[in-house]
Amino acid sequence: MGVNQEKIVVLAYSGGLDTSCCLKLLEEKYGYKVVTLCVDVGQPEEEIRESEEKAKRYGVYKHYTIDAKEEFVREYIFRAIKANA
Repeated sequence: MGVNQEKIVVLAYSGGLDTSCCLKLLEEKYGYKVVTLCVDVGQPEEEIRESEEKAKRYGVYKHYTIDAKEEFVREYIFRAIKANA
């Protein structure tokens, strides 16, 4: 790595214990700036908000939430229904 290159990693983040531990491990042990990503597939708004707030409390480099509800339904739920799942 060059002198001015930052170590940045993206972490799929739920706000739960496991991903929160991973976040701190990546920062403190490996020296990464962590970008957290939450994918909204229809879970309660409160869960999304709590994961965003927790990421910010942990001081992540950046946090993103992607609204993937329509794609999730189209690509997975409809196919499961068609397959009589």
